[in-house]
Amino acid sequence: MCRFSCPVSEAARSETVTPWGKMTMLALTSAAGHPPADPEEARALYACTGCLRCRDACDHGNDVPSALYAGRAVAVRAGVAPAAAAGVGEQFAAYGTIERGERGEQGEPGELAAAAAALTPLASRAAGAPILFAGCGALAHEPSAVADALRAARALNAPLALHAQAPLCCGLPLLEAGFDEAFRAQARRVAAAVLDQAWDGATREVVVLEPQCAEAMTAHYRRAGVDAPAKVTTLTSYLAQRLDAAPARPRLPGAAVYHDACALARGQGETEAPRALLRAALRGGVVEGPGTGTDSLCCGAGGLVPRTMPDLAGAMAQRAAASLPPAEVLATASGACRRHFERSGVTAADVVSLFAKWACGGTDA
Repeated sequence: MCRFSCPVSEAARSETVTPWGKMTMLALTSAAGHPPADPEEARALYACTGCLRCRDACDHGNDVPSALYAGRAVAVRAGVAPAAAAGVGEQFAAYGTIERGERGEQGEPGELAAAAAALTPLASRAAGAPILFAGCGALAHEPSAVADALRAARALNAPLALHAQAPLCCGLPLLEAGFDEAFRAQARRVAAAVLDQAWDGATREVVVLEPQCAEAMTAHYRRAGVDAPAKVTTLTSYLAQRLDAAPARPRLPGAAVYHDACALARGQGETEAPRALLRAALRGGVVEGPGTGTDSLCCGAGGLVPRTMPDLAGAMAQRAAASLPPAEVLATASGACRRHFERSGVTAADVVSLFAKWACGGTDA
């Protein structure tokens, strides 16, 4: 297991949380037939953001995150998961998300559902229009990013409908915490409510705002035995494929360096589409250099690491930003990464929001 490939262990400077250390501990406890002894021993299993950098560096393509998620499930069932992870199941059962309560008190609409409903005037009502799955993170923390996505699609004459009813979370935090059965159940709910929706007898395309949600709906659902028959497309890919319909207007000043989010670059194999949107919107285009593409460093936002090891997650964000070449703007296509960068003291912009600002001419049109 290549030590250099793991941004968690590089930031922590600990042999215990290298891919080798984590997998060795997992193998030893599995061979002994018992889970980790206590939350402190189990903590190493949670020192992984699921960034897949170790898999890409491994000659054998070992999928370390999936193995660690299975180990986390053992820790949860044994009652030795770290408190920050152990509470995810109860929180999700109560609210349908770990971001904010979807169910308001005394029958009032939940906050996430209300946020989604407020955005529906920007969405298409045409039969058969692709559905935008915004995800609970954006609805809870950054509904303006959802609005920008809907405006950008409309500017390209490819308007999106909006999935605005529960379930509004893809369920990935459950898998990351170790609640594998609850994740499987949530995946089935999402597949039934979103991925299987049909209009005029044809299954709709599902366009996903967050790369992490796209990775969940494809790779993780498949591993959980849940079929996703609808076409799942990332938002950046959906928009980039329609750039021929972009309005003719002067580009915005400046240039951006693009941070490749792990779930998009390594998970979905997508690196060009976000850059195409930036080049269309910015006069200076994209500044390239070391630390970009599929070799990019993880921002630290995934795998529940910001909850279980917040200081380490912050250090990872700063390290990822420092690895990129300088530019006027640091842009990313992951809302989770952008928000985590900002919380860690790194100014970052959203690719689609930048594109929408240009494509819509600075208006709501």
